[in-house]
Formats: sequence, C-alpha cells, structure tokens
Amino acid sequence: MALAVLASPAHADDPNAGLVRCVQRTSSGLPKDARDTLARIDGLPRQVLALRSYVRARNISDRWTWSPQEVTIYMRSPEHAAAESAVNSVSAQFAAENPGYRL
Repeated sequence: MALAVLASPAHADDPNAGLVRCVQRTSSGLPKDARDTLARIDGLPRQVLALRSYVRARNISDRWTWSPQEVTIYMRSPEHAAAESAVNSVSAQFAAENPGYRL
C-alpha cells in the first residue's frame, strides 16, 4: 500500500528498506501538497518515479496544480472563455474537414 511505504518505517528484512528510507527522507523536504500526493501513489516504483520528477522540478510549488479556489477563479475568467472558444473553433473546423470524426 502506498501510504504504508511513506508512513511506516522500513523493516530490515524488506529488500527495499534502503529505498523506502530514501523516499521517506527525500519526500520530507517537499511541500505538503507534494507529500500528500506522493503518499497516494500506488507502489514504490511509481513513488520513486514521481519523487524524481518532484526533485528535478526544483521549486515545485511554482509548478504544482491549482487549488479548487484557483480553478474556480480561472473558470470565471476571460482567459478561460477565450480558451474555450478557441477549443470549440478547432473542434468545429476538425469536424468540418473530417466528416464522421470529432475531437
């Protein structure tokens, strides 16, 4: 279980004990959102892959997903309306040029 990997100490008889400790130590320096997400990832190999990306991102807070409040603000913005209009335009153009298909 993913939460068990990050929440429980590594056991000496576990062949991945060293890797688990490394993931635990490295993830302790991440922002809370990243730690919470990492804990929800299923399996140590996927956690290590995600952790690698988080560490390489350097300032992950600048690249992290939006909060629900930020999404709501964007959904009401002129930028969202413009993006939605552009997507609808491309979809209509594609459908016109490719009868029977749609994006």
